[in-house]
Amino acid sequence: MKGHSLSGNVAQSKSRRVESLPSSEVDLLAVERALKGTQNYLLGIQNQEGYWVGELEADVTVAAGYIPWMHFMAVEVDPGRQQKIVNYVKSKQRVDGSWSAYHDGPGNINVTIQAYFDLKLAGASGLVKKVSSEPLAVPPSFLACALK
Repeated sequence: MKGHSLSGNVAQSKSRRVESLPSSEVDLLAVERALKGTQNYLLGIQNQEGYWVGELEADVTVAAGYIPWMHFMAVEVDPGRQQKIVNYVKSKQRVDGSWSAYHDGPGNINVTIQAYFDLKLAGASGLVKKVSSEPLAVPPSFLACALK
């Protein structure tokens, strides 16, 4: 198998570099094996009727976003439904007080701000989790940079 090099064509955008390998440095046989293995796996788990079954989970902003919708767009807020959403969103909060954009991911500032706002709008309290028995003296680092 040939080694991979980052010396290929490089296109730059505003915030990230997109790199590609020259075709002479790509092991086409390894790519073909990977594609065939993936294809076999997906066909192996496909239902006989042609569909796949799997869990689809989004970050908490999908559920949390229903809270402002109820407050600003709905005729009345359903307290029971709102409490279920609050419970769900709080259950997904990370130990450091943040929320992530994907399962077991790091804290994400956008998801955290939306979840926090929506919970505050719902009147939820106790939103900052403590890592230890000591009170949280400073906000988590991802929040500290946003407060500057």
